[in-house]
Amino acid sequence: MSGLIALTEKLNGSYELKNSMAAFIPELLAQYARGELDKDLLRAALLRRNKDAQFYNMHMPREDRLNNLRLFHKEFVFADRLLDLVEAGVPEDDAAFDAALAECMGEYLRSAED
Repeated sequence: MSGLIALTEKLNGSYELKNSMAAFIPELLAQYARGELDKDLLRAALLRRNKDAQFYNMHMPREDRLNNLRLFHKEFVFADRLLDLVEAGVPEDDAAFDAALAECMGEYLRSAED
C-alpha cells in the first residue's frame, strides 16, 4: 500500500488535476491507500462523485464545457480509465487491484509530465 500512498501524493501535486472536475479522485484514492475505504466503497464513491461531476458539467455553458475539455483532457482520460477499471468489476485479489490502480495512476502521471 505504501506505493499507492506515494502515487496519491504525486497526484495531489498535479495542478491540473486539482483544478479539473476530476479533483475528487486523489483524495478517494488516498483514502483507499490508507485503508479508510475498501474496494467496494472506493468503487461506489468514485461512481457517485463522477456522476455528480457529470451533472455539474451538463449544466455549464457550452463554451465552458469545451474549454474544460481542452484544458483538462488528460485528467478526463485518467478519470475515464479509472472508472473503466472499477466498473469492470473489482478483482477479488487485492494485489491485482492495487497493481491496476498503480498502473492507472502512473500512466496519468507520465502523461501529465508531457
